[in-house]
Amino acid sequence: MKNNTNKHFWESPWGYNESFLIGFSLIFIGFMLEIFGGKNVEVELIYPNNIFFGIVYSLVLLFSYIFFKQLNLIKWLLGVPAAISSFVLIIILVMVMGIIPQDPNYGGKIINNLGLNKITTHWAFFFIIFYFLTALGFVTVKRIHQLFSKTAPLNIRNVGFVLNHFGLWFVVLTALLGANDIQHLKIKLDKGTPYNVATTSKGEDVILDFFIQLNKFTVKEFPSKLAIIDNVSGEVLHNNGKNLFEISDSLSYTFKNYKIEVSDYIENSAPFGKKYVQILQMGALPSAKIRITNTDTNVVKEDWVCSGNFMYQYQSLKFSDDYSILMTMPEVKHFQSKISLYSKETTESSIDIEVNKPYDFGGYKIYQLGYDEKKGKWAEYSILELVKDPWLNIVYFGLYLLIAGTVILLLTGKSVKQ
Repeated sequence: MKNNTNKHFWESPWGYNESFLIGFSLIFIGFMLEIFGGKNVEVELIYPNNIFFGIVYSLVLLFSYIFFKQLNLIKWLLGVPAAISSFVLIIILVMVMGIIPQDPNYGGKIINNLGLNKITTHWAFFFIIFYFLTALGFVTVKRIHQLFSKTAPLNIRNVGFVLNHFGLWFVVLTALLGANDIQHLKIKLDKGTPYNVATTSKGEDVILDFFIQLNKFTVKEFPSKLAIIDNVSGEVLHNNGKNLFEISDSLSYTFKNYKIEVSDYIENSAPFGKKYVQILQMGALPSAKIRITNTDTNVVKEDWVCSGNFMYQYQSLKFSDDYSILMTMPEVKHFQSKISLYSKETTESSIDIEVNKPYDFGGYKIYQLGYDEKKGKWAEYSILELVKDPWLNIVYFGLYLLIAGTVILLLTGKSVKQ
């Protein structure tokens, strides 16, 4: 066995020291570009440029191996140190993503200038991904070339190796090439009116080849709760470990020397003089009549409280110099849009769109995104998100190859030499 103990730096074959140095140099260059020029230069691989780039890049890998595989650079990229170092550096950048929120509005001047809040579009991430892809691609090309040239046996293990490595390479490459072709659109719908114009995150209009009509929008809310407030600090106080109490028309509990009772509760109401009455129209809100008795003095205070909304002001009950009781805003339990979809070819009605339950139509996945939160259950419009990823099935193809190769390698149980 050859002893590499006295091997000099940059002496062929390059090892882990040279590999990590090259990798960190790429990261450094990426950060320099990000700081001094990255914000002024936009590199977008969109259709059809991404397809041309993918084809040219693949051909460069193929012909570089066939004609220049004796070069030290190619030998290094075919080795384990290049693969391991590039993978480790990707993990480091992913860890940064996990630590720092990936939001352009997050962080101060240093984080923004370094681009740490947008790693996936960072020059450093771009360089390291292609470092990894190039190393993985050369290894895959080498094994495929060996199989076709019959310098390696055509057996199940080698086939599994090719499927595994090519599948991983194909997944990463196509996901990278297709990232800028993914459409994220928003469309705001008013009830009863068909719309076919959505907007991008940059505010640009996109005309859809189908119409969406909102037929009904519903919001279900949890019952409101009662809270006791310190009049001086405004702090919500705890009572036996609780700070909020669900409302019912039979609620009764004790706070210090006060007995608190709900003598009446109306889920949909509106103020009428000094009391609240039940209504079933726009702006109706929950209200409760609270009776509070001082158990030391038997002094009783009774009045209505309500949470307030976009039409009516909230009302609380001050029952001592120190404490008041109020009703919290109802929390949303569930909301959904019932829509119809119209295209030249088909019409689909009574479709329910809910959060995390998208509907496929016209090449888009349609998600429930939001609504008029100010009006709550009386919201008059709904906001949907339309997502289109034309590369998704291509990425899945690579994923299936990766899984098949992994299963084969696991079943054969024998390592494959590169």
